[in-house]
Amino acid sequence: MFWLLSMVLALITVVDTCPIPCKCEDIDIIMCSDQRLLEIPLLPKSTKQLYATHNMIQALPDEGLEELLGLLNLHMLDLSDNYIKTLPRKFLYGLTKLQVLILNMNKIFSLSYGVLDGAPALTDFQLRSNMIEMVEVGVFENCTHLAKLYLFKGAIGLYHLDLSRNGLVAVPTSVLQDTLNLTSLYLQRNTISSISDKIFSEIPALKHLDLSHNALISMSNGSLRGLSQLGALDLRFNQLGTLTSHLFQDLVKLENLNLYHNKPMSLPNGVFNSLSRVTELQLDSSNIFVIPPDIFHPLSALHDLQLDNNHISELHSHTFMKLSKLKHLDLSNNDLVKIPKHLFKRTRHLRDLNLENNHIRYIPKLSFKHLVRLQTLKLNNNHLARPFAELLTSLSHLRELWLNENQIETIPIGLFTGLTNLKFLDLFNNKLHSISSDTFKDLSVLKELDLRFNTLDKLPDDIFTSLRNLKRLHLENNQLTRLPTEVGISYTNNVLTVYGPNSVLVTQYCLKGVIKCFFKDHYFVYLV
Repeated sequence: MFWLLSMVLALITVVDTCPIPCKCEDIDIIMCSDQRLLEIPLLPKSTKQLYATHNMIQALPDEGLEELLGLLNLHMLDLSDNYIKTLPRKFLYGLTKLQVLILNMNKIFSLSYGVLDGAPALTDFQLRSNMIEMVEVGVFENCTHLAKLYLFKGAIGLYHLDLSRNGLVAVPTSVLQDTLNLTSLYLQRNTISSISDKIFSEIPALKHLDLSHNALISMSNGSLRGLSQLGALDLRFNQLGTLTSHLFQDLVKLENLNLYHNKPMSLPNGVFNSLSRVTELQLDSSNIFVIPPDIFHPLSALHDLQLDNNHISELHSHTFMKLSKLKHLDLSNNDLVKIPKHLFKRTRHLRDLNLENNHIRYIPKLSFKHLVRLQTLKLNNNHLARPFAELLTSLSHLRELWLNENQIETIPIGLFTGLTNLKFLDLFNNKLHSISSDTFKDLSVLKELDLRFNTLDKLPDDIFTSLRNLKRLHLENNQLTRLPTEVGISYTNNVLTVYGPNSVLVTQYCLKGVIKCFFKDHYFVYLV
């Protein structure tokens, strides 16, 4: 028994003194470099700094250094130049005072989520000259005091780096050193407030950069300098105000630019001058009030332009003059009152045009003359009262037309002439009191027609003659007392069934008697 107690006391003595073959500068600074160590030796609990560089350590303890060695006071750990391949998720658990962790020149190939948990005081983390191929999302999210990050010197094979959802307040210049082949960098959902000049010049091969959901207030002309290969840039959900005129100067290969949801933004002349390859531009929900007349002229390759949910009240007739390849244009939820006559003169490839939720009262009769490929046109929720009969006659490829929520009282003769491919027509909630019998004569492929919430009191018997493919007809909330003779009615088991032309089932709905169903709330037809 006495012998056993002596051994325990001797072990404690050894652990509380300088371990062999290490050297100690005071009792709290341990020097174990160049000793061909295979593992971290037992150390005094008072250890504050451990240098174990240039050894043969291959693995770190799974259970954590604090639990294994009791290193509650450790401030600095340097394990550079060893053969460490993986970092166990718990190896830092309990090291609440650790501030500096140096793992340069090892064989580490990944940083897994949670691997830095347990060291909340970490301010300096170095992982240069390893074999890093993957950094998992959120790996730094608990490192709230991290100020210095040195990761990738020599990581020439790294092409994808995801640092999203961490606590980064800036992009440290050292993190991108020597990552010459990096093509994708994800920094979204941090709290980055500024971008230093030329910070991305270290990664000239970058093709995708995501800075969305940060706290960016402004960017200088040099913030994106050197990104000549960049193809996609995501800046949505920041607080960007004024953009500098040369911010995108080097982005000559950019194809996708997303500026959605920023602060009141002004667009200086020339800001898009270098972006001749951009095909998609999102400027929606950015509180834009003014669009300079020639701001989009350099964007000759543009296919998709999102300008919705801003405060644009006026557009110059030349605004889209150079966008000959434009296919999708969204101007909804703005303050437009009128459409310039030649606004769409050169956008002959436009397929989708959204003008809903504006204050448009007037559209010149030939405004859509050149939109011969247009398939969807949304004019709903405006103040249109008397559209010109010639307004839509060139839109032979149109499939969907939304005119609901306007103030249209009558449909001029010929308004729908030539719309031979139209499948959906919405006239819901206007002020229509009558419709002529030949209004829908060219709409032979129409499948759905919505006439709800108007003031119609009668319909011509032959109004639906040409609607051979009609499947859904909405007539409720009008003032009709009878249906056109073409619409047949059958009544069985307290259910009213209404049939359209060629016995196409339009709808069935009624709760109690036929009479009550006919006249309740002045509606007849419901959706199937």
